[in-house]
Amino acid sequence: MVRRITRLALLRGACFVLAGWCAAAAAAGPKVNWLTYGFDKLRSGQNLDERVLSQTSVAGLVTAWVFKPGPFEAAIDSSVVASNAALHGQPVVAHDIRVLGKPTDLVIVGDQNGFLFALDANSPSKTGTVVWYNDLGRRTVPSCSGSTRVVGIQSAATIDRLANGGHGAVFVATNGAVHALALSTGVELSGWPVAIPRLAAADTDGATHDAINIAGGKLYVGTSSNCDVAPYWGRLVRIDEARAKVD
Repeated sequence: MVRRITRLALLRGACFVLAGWCAAAAAAGPKVNWLTYGFDKLRSGQNLDERVLSQTSVAGLVTAWVFKPGPFEAAIDSSVVASNAALHGQPVVAHDIRVLGKPTDLVIVGDQNGFLFALDANSPSKTGTVVWYNDLGRRTVPSCSGSTRVVGIQSAATIDRLANGGHGAVFVATNGAVHALALSTGVELSGWPVAIPRLAAADTDGATHDAINIAGGKLYVGTSSNCDVAPYWGRLVRIDEARAKVD
């Protein structure tokens, strides 16, 4: 099962619509990066450079490809439950990333099984093309119903194109830690992941539903309770990007 997400990432020259996983191509135009949840630090959700999509033209979008993470994951790890591969976070997009020497437009999204995927935005395959992936793990926590559930990546990743010596990095929080991966390969950078300090030892603490925000070389990470199970915990953590340390 793939979670339906109705949020649109409207980019000049392309429109990525998650409904399962589908990318709909719009008319060609200058490329604009969508590097964080809501497009910018203010989470405005507004790309002011958009000139292609409108209330009229959006009806003409067609499906370019559909990627379903569950079957992909189950094929490489028999312990993974394909039906748990829900997509909770908005996809982010970085254009012209050099992958094996070739400029590639990447769509990056994580799922509930803890896999972070970089997909080729211009995939020639109708089932999508995985450029790289990294299994960041998953854990079992109490559920709202009193049983348990498996959780992995529950928020959007954030891209800093100036990090990693100018080669770019992807930051994502999951399982009580913040990971930093090379944008072109998905390999964890030296010194990462950074553990998020917990307020309590209970499994009800430490969920990261909020997307990381980056300002002035600092990562801002919000945490909350895993479910509506008392006691409730939440905090804001600041991590120095260059030092890979909690301030």
